[in-house]
Amino acid sequence: MLGGLNAASMSGKQEYRRQDSDASGCSSIADSPIYTKLTGKLISHEDMEFERNKRIYFNAALHRCTPKAFAIVESVNDIKSALKYCQDHNCPVCIVSGGHSDYGLCDNALVLNLSNMKKIEIDVEHQVAYVQPGVLLGELDNVTVKHNLATPLGTSSSVGFGGQALDLGMGFLTPMFGFLINNVIEYELVRADGEVIKVNRHSYPDLFWGMKGYGANFGVTINYKVKLHRIPPSMIGGRCYFAWQDAKAVVKHLRQFRNVIQQSCFAASIILHIGKTSFQVFYRLLYVGNLNDGSAIVNMLLQSCPAAPLFKDIQPLSYDVFQASCDYMYESGKHVYQSPGHFLEDLTDHYIDTIVDSMSVLNVTENYCSVVYFNVLGGAVKELSAHESPFLFNNANWWVGAVGSSAEPDGYEKVFSVISGMFSKLEMYAMVPDPQSVAANERRLKALKTKYDPGNLFSNNPCNIIPDIAP
Repeated sequence: MLGGLNAASMSGKQEYRRQDSDASGCSSIADSPIYTKLTGKLISHEDMEFERNKRIYFNAALHRCTPKAFAIVESVNDIKSALKYCQDHNCPVCIVSGGHSDYGLCDNALVLNLSNMKKIEIDVEHQVAYVQPGVLLGELDNVTVKHNLATPLGTSSSVGFGGQALDLGMGFLTPMFGFLINNVIEYELVRADGEVIKVNRHSYPDLFWGMKGYGANFGVTINYKVKLHRIPPSMIGGRCYFAWQDAKAVVKHLRQFRNVIQQSCFAASIILHIGKTSFQVFYRLLYVGNLNDGSAIVNMLLQSCPAAPLFKDIQPLSYDVFQASCDYMYESGKHVYQSPGHFLEDLTDHYIDTIVDSMSVLNVTENYCSVVYFNVLGGAVKELSAHESPFLFNNANWWVGAVGSSAEPDGYEKVFSVISGMFSKLEMYAMVPDPQSVAANERRLKALKTKYDPGNLFSNNPCNIIPDIAP
């Protein structure tokens, strides 16, 4: 859903997290110096806005957490003040930009809300964007397409750029241009000690490597310099829906078609969507190139498909419109489980059959929503250097993942059981990185964590690295 996948190294159920902290004589955070130092806003338990700020999070499972306060930061000095408070008072810190991360809220934490840091600058001549972390994906797309430029982003327009640019960033431009992390040229970072550094290939090169997938471990990133790519003002894209009983045949057909038509400008995903009223299976297609060529490829795919479409909405459209066209599937305020999924070299019949059969046991009701993605990779992903980032799945041809949600907490257990059980059955098909490469990455990342965040202040993230303890 989010296009981010440090989930590749995550596993298991996301639990409600409680952390202890030491008030160190402050009966309320509002009594501490941070209250007067912020140019933004500090929202504590005493404020009427406190509960409303908990509700900004996409996953309702987080709403029962009780943080110490929310710091709506607007400047580097705000961030420095907040980090100093956390270290002085042994207070956990959480960071949120768009509100989709399950690690943006926990008990007793000071939450740094970056959503007001929304500046975007476009250097058209050099095809570069300067982006602050509070920008949403849809907001960036809306700006870049005006110049016929874009960068690979996930496919939910309400997701925050900041979290995704530190994670992976998988979307419909990935087969052409790689993941979002491969297109970040520079990070501007506030370290735990308050120092502000610019991290790129020439300055802090080892940290630059670690930031690509594990960046939330090392500080608060306040600016991103991102590579942009030329795209047409209009391209062929949209969705084509099929009957649920044809789901297996539809997935297998795209698999076979993609093996024959290996064009990185043709991006495709198969989505199984169990919504409020129906089971849906559909192709989501985008051809980043000439309109006539795109129409020909799409027609070839559909005319050779063994199942007849029920409905299709495929036409010339702008990239930002395409990106936002499936936002309806992601309803905020439900109890959500997002599976890490699998990177695959091959998509087998048994894998496809197991996914469809497993999802078929869920009921179509107002309470449940589940989405399974079969995302085509290959292309530029296979051309990425193995030394460019800690990502170890460059040979993947597919990523299959799922998000399940329930309006009620009790329903979450069923969604979790179905989705996690489904992927457990298929674990033998998942790509397994070379153990020596994994071990080398772990050593390198641990050394970076020990150097730049030895106290593990930035522990609330999807893949926390435990630093070495000083002797």
